[in-house]
Amino acid sequence: MSSIVESRYIAPIAMKEQRVNWPVVLYFFFLTVASLLGAVPITVFMLLFMFLVLCYWIPSRGGLPPLLSNLLLPFSALLLVGSLGLYENPKYDVFKDVWYVGKPMLCMTGGFVLMWNLQDLRRLLRIFVVAGAVVSVFHIIRFIQNPDLLSLSANDMRNAAGRGYIIAVIGIGAWLAAWKLNFKLFPFGRLIDTILLLLCLASIGLSMSRVMFLSFLLLVGAVLGIVNFTDRKKVIKIVVALVFGFAALLLVPKPQYVGQNATFVEKMLFSLQEMEVRDYYSIADINTRWRGYETARAYLTYSKGAYWQYLTGRGFGTSVDLGLFMPMGDEPIRFAPILHNGYMYLLVKTGLMGILLYLFFLASIVRIGNACIRQENCESRYTGRLLVGVACVLGASTFVVAGPFNKQTMIPVEILLGALVAHAARRTPVTRSVTFECAIQPSPFSPGVVSKE
Repeated sequence: MSSIVESRYIAPIAMKEQRVNWPVVLYFFFLTVASLLGAVPITVFMLLFMFLVLCYWIPSRGGLPPLLSNLLLPFSALLLVGSLGLYENPKYDVFKDVWYVGKPMLCMTGGFVLMWNLQDLRRLLRIFVVAGAVVSVFHIIRFIQNPDLLSLSANDMRNAAGRGYIIAVIGIGAWLAAWKLNFKLFPFGRLIDTILLLLCLASIGLSMSRVMFLSFLLLVGAVLGIVNFTDRKKVIKIVVALVFGFAALLLVPKPQYVGQNATFVEKMLFSLQEMEVRDYYSIADINTRWRGYETARAYLTYSKGAYWQYLTGRGFGTSVDLGLFMPMGDEPIRFAPILHNGYMYLLVKTGLMGILLYLFFLASIVRIGNACIRQENCESRYTGRLLVGVACVLGASTFVVAGPFNKQTMIPVEILLGALVAHAARRTPVTRSVTFECAIQPSPFSPGVVSKE
């Protein structure tokens, strides 16, 4: 009986048919489109793919796999809470917020469905490494065409050559996981693997992006087991390290003002001051501490709501009054529909409930990651470590670039998240009570692995 139940969730494909290439092609297409062409094209393609998923893939399996539904549940609840502003706010602004919150659901579902059919962790890691290297080449070429960019300040370099692509960071994380698992990404030696790694590293170095640098540290630390939440002692060590790190950062002499000609190191040292909420005395002060100013204006918008809106927020479509016109894109704006601080974005639109739902989402990723790490199978452990790294990257990036609510930046991370959850769920027994703590089994289609631990 159990085999009949499982067959509804495990595609009835013959062994020799497991090498189908359509998941590989779609993964590579979605990752490169998301990085190079922007959020709107990837959303259109993801909606078309979702139409096929809803019409064929889910019905053919008798419903939504439990772990996927658990992954999407917090965002579904966010959509429900945010819809309370549907009748009070401009409809176009409501639509944009629905898109900001709904887009991660499309990406996670796409990553999940493709990995459910791909099954092989080695091939998944190879896809992300290659996609990261290919996109990195587009970034590096700008410096090859114009070497004078290397002599510019951090801000000018980013404005001229771009801020890099998060797929490069993911590519390094995937490369490191493959190396620890003793996977050769390509059958003819390690030379190509090393070249792909160097391309991703070069792109991160040239990005001059604090988000990229922090994401790199978090993801690599998770894959190496440094960032680990599997037991209380390790969590205490991480907390102590963070406390000492912040204390050291506070003690290091920092510039009081960072202008357009600031170096990358100066911008790193100024990061905490930039997010500080304080009294602002001039336009220059606001520009320098824009994230802090934006946060202060967001809290002012939130606090002007009714008492019940402290819990549910002002609803989708609510814009934050910046108090002045600031150049954003092609023209100056006064009312901001999205914020750099994703937690404040959630607070304004969905209140305390929204923040709690998002924290539950991040905690759920860590929980499934920890469940995987505790398995004896090497593939499961590194799937879990990558999941923990993804949760850390999303949680940290939400402070500064809105995390998954960003238009474009974190789309590859969301696709990877869906893929890793699919790999964790692929051999999970199908029951109604399945949770993020369910044990996972190695895929029978994955090659044998030897961990370097």
